[in-house]
This record gives sequence, C-alpha cells and structure tokens, in this order.
Amino acid sequence: MLLLQTFLQLFAQNGKSLKYIVMENKTTLNEEFITEGASKVKETDVKTVIEQSGSIMKKIGSYSTISHLVDDVKVLLAMLTAYWNQEYDKIPWWVISAVVFSMLYLINPFDLIPDFIPVIGVIDDALVIMLCLKLIEEELQGFKDWVSNNPPKQIK
Repeated sequence: MLLLQTFLQLFAQNGKSLKYIVMENKTTLNEEFITEGASKVKETDVKTVIEQSGSIMKKIGSYSTISHLVDDVKVLLAMLTAYWNQEYDKIPWWVISAVVFSMLYLINPFDLIPDFIPVIGVIDDALVIMLCLKLIEEELQGFKDWVSNNPPKQIK
C-alpha cells in the first residue's frame, strides 16, 4: 500500500511527464480520456453530482490510498455548487463538464478497475481526479481566488 501511495503522490507531483496509464483493456487514462468523457456531460449531470456529493466525499475518505485527495475533491464540489447556484460564472463549460465527468467516474463502482478489487480498485479513480486537476489547473486557481472573497452558499 505504501508503494501505491508513493506512486500516486509521484503522479500528482509530476503529472505532465506521467501522462497516462494504459490499462489491460487498452483504455488509456490521460487528459484526452477526461475531455472525451466530458464531451458527453449534460447540465442535468451537474445536479446529479451535487446531489451525490455526500457519497463522493464518503467514498474518497474511506480509502486510505486516495484520502489525500479529499481537500481537492471538496474544492471541485464547491466549484460545481457555485456554478449551479449561479454564484460563479467565470468558468467555461468544458471545465464544469470535466469535473462532472471525473466525479461521475469516481462514484461508478464498475469503472476500468472495479472498486471491489482491494487496494488497486481505486487507482483509476485517483488518476482520473488527478488528471482532471491538472487539466483545469488555471481555472481552478481562479475559482480558489474567487472563493477567498466570496464563500459559496449551500446547494439550492
């Protein structure tokens, strides 16, 4: 498990050189995977993710191998909530859809590596979240700057 955590931390710190993981079924986890999935996201999916935010936080906190992503996921969910509540509109749809796709991927137990496989079942979840964070890095910083002056309200 320590090896897995070390790998995930290395990936998080050096995401540009470690762009993808090729899975046995030939699916490549990279930024293109995120943008392709995001292209299928609908406005109603935003509401679904916000409604499932408790489940998302529970899942991310329940696996020690990915629990270091809790704060990042909280910020992503806060950004979605601020968007949904029309409090923060300085964000392109592609960013919202990338975050929504990543959160939907996270709560899907039957993704590339099914979550019921001990330890490794959440590796792909962590990678998808980290790729999303890397992809939207600038826009996420803009949201964090906005939050420091305008804390988001609760879900309407």
